[in-house]
This record gives sequence, C-alpha cells and structure tokens, in this order.
Amino acid sequence: MRGAGHVDVLFRTSIARKQSHASKQTSHFISRATIRKGGFQLMSSRPDDDHTYFKTIDLMKTIETQQQITVKLLEDMVDVLNQRDENHRIEFKDMKISNIFPPTIGYYYSKILEGTHSQLQANREWGKAHVDLVLSKYDQFRQELERRGELPANEAIEYELNGIYYPLRKLKDYFETPEESNLEPKDAAIFAEFARNKHKDIAAIAEEIDETYQEKSEPRH
Repeated sequence: MRGAGHVDVLFRTSIARKQSHASKQTSHFISRATIRKGGFQLMSSRPDDDHTYFKTIDLMKTIETQQQITVKLLEDMVDVLNQRDENHRIEFKDMKISNIFPPTIGYYYSKILEGTHSQLQANREWGKAHVDLVLSKYDQFRQELERRGELPANEAIEYELNGIYYPLRKLKDYFETPEESNLEPKDAAIFAEFARNKHKDIAAIAEEIDETYQEKSEPRH
C-alpha cells in the first residue's frame, strides 16, 4: 500500500501549475480531453528537458488507497485509546470506590433523623455530627471520582451528587443555626429521609463503577 504521502503529493501536483524540485521548475497540466469520472491524464514538463511526460491518474484507485490509509489510522487510534483505558482500569481496579461508604452509614442517617425529631440540644448536636460524617463521605467520593476522571465529565453522576448534597446542607444549617433556618422539624425529617433514600442511588453508582473497573477491555480483532 502506498502511503499517505503519495496521495498528498499526487493532489498537490495535480492542482499546481508549477513546482520546484532541486532548483528545477516543473510545470504540470491536466489534459482536459482526458478528464473522465475515473481519472485524468497529467502532463509534466521541465525547461531543461524537451520531453513532455504523461501520467494516467486513476482516481478510483487513489480514493481506495486513501480510504485504506484512513481506516488504518483510525484502527491505530482505537488501539491507543483502548490501551489507555486498560492502563487506567488497572491503576484503579483494586481500589473499590464503594468502600468509601461504611456499613454503618445507615446508622448515621438514623441519628440524623433522631436529631430532627428531638428538641434536646445533645441530640441536635449528635445529628449535626452525623450530617458532617456523611457529607465527608460524599466529599471523599467526589474527590475519588475526579481523580479517576469520572467528574466533571459525567453529568448523570454530578446530578445525583447534587441531589444528595442539597438536603444534607439544609440539615447542616438546621442543626447549626436553627433560629436562621427556615425548616420546621417535620421539614428537616423529610430532608433526612430523602437523603437516606437518595444514598441508595449513590451506593448503586459506586458499585457499578467498581464493576466497570473489574471488566477487562476486549482486544480489537
């Protein structure tokens, strides 16, 4: 197979009236009488040579060559990208992102809910402490996703995270400065229950990501 350079030279030769090669000017002309769907005849001459040279240009063959070159370049690019993906997978496959969320996270949410129902300062402080705990886990989750390049590119994950940050931050304000919060205890309880249910979606995403990093990339045949 002739290379892409051959096709490029052919193109430039065909459209150029004059070209210089080693300080010798060469003139090129397309014979109009020979122009057809499948190609044309290219005439070339030089001042230091009395002969006129003719070359038949087969456009169909040239197009086929160009297509083969393009396919090969794209296949090579796919191989490079697949190898990058595989190297990335290997780097993180033993670091399960789902392990960020401890088995006790359900207990954390129960304490948050308990704090929303109680007027005792100790229970409210206990509720705030557990809001801070779960927020730190989602912060850690986000940082790990950013380290892997999943964020900010993945808008779906970003949407789910924003969906759980909002109620938790509202709850944090509720526990820290109840006099400034516009939440009633029932409202706070609804936010806490919503966040607890939303966590199931976040945990499922984490599990799915872990599974993706366990799957080996299939080689191109």
